[in-house]
Amino acid sequence: MLKEGVAKDELLEALANDISDKWTNLGRRLNIEQSKLQAISKDFDSVHERAFQMLKHWKQKRGSGASYKSLSTALKHNLVERKDLAEKYCFKRQ
Repeated sequence: MLKEGVAKDELLEALANDISDKWTNLGRRLNIEQSKLQAISKDFDSVHERAFQMLKHWKQKRGSGASYKSLSTALKHNLVERKDLAEKYCFKRQ
């Protein structure tokens, strides 16, 4: 069962650690502009920080639309292929 509401920054930071090299693919699935992805890539050295800044930007831009459902959908997309992370971060634990 999906969590409700908007993801907390701490969860996004943990996800950023796990998503690593797929952060740009995830960003595109979350409809982050290519220019913003390039700026993040230029401004931050570590992959973890790039992923976290991208996720924070998504949350700030989408507001209440930055839901667990949209994050889960993006993580499961065939160009990201991280269903495991969708289950880990977007679903309630039984």
